[in-house]
Amino acid sequence: MHERIRRAIGTGWTTEEWAHVAMGHPIARLLMQRKRSEADALLRQYTAVHEAGHGLMAKLIGVDVEQIVIGHLHEVQGATTLGFTEYRVDRRRPLDAAAWVLLDLAGIAGHETVWPHGWGLDQAAWTPPGETGALRGEAVAGGDLWEARERIKHEVIAGRRVLGKTTTADALVAAYEQTEALLMGCRGRLLRLSGHLMQYGSADRTVIASIFDLGE
Repeated sequence: MHERIRRAIGTGWTTEEWAHVAMGHPIARLLMQRKRSEADALLRQYTAVHEAGHGLMAKLIGVDVEQIVIGHLHEVQGATTLGFTEYRVDRRRPLDAAAWVLLDLAGIAGHETVWPHGWGLDQAAWTPPGETGALRGEAVAGGDLWEARERIKHEVIAGRRVLGKTTTADALVAAYEQTEALLMGCRGRLLRLSGHLMQYGSADRTVIASIFDLGE
């Protein structure tokens, strides 16, 4: 959902489109109310958790993280994202589709780990049922979800199982459930890393490793 909001800021939506999304998303609602500074702060918090999810999942599956960077809403013009996680991947041991899809979905799963169904944030769902439900669909969902689907699709078409599943949809659902379970087990790390990103805007590999090593 946050990818849809980011793209809408960059490309423009009609008032009707904003109003529809605002019913279920606090950032869109704040923007509709012209509370841009509050929307900026909330989207920054959201992005911090999203990128922290990617960074921690990388550590969990043995991928070295070079750095994580997040931006501000007012910096979005001309940008393609509000944050990014940079990995160091050993070319001698390339990641398989299952490992990559865990990384792709970790940002989405991170939201639900910190804000289960949005409780505590105006009771608005950050990852609404319709979005996780898109795991079983074939529509262009955009962002991490679409990237994850494309990685798995190639494997399935080639006749291989992914996470024990024989269809793209089932593999995505299994990957999402596994990703969420892994991140739930390190929720403390997720909160500490996202807090660091909120304060400083970035975290290098030394900071990420130290937060990860603190444990729960």
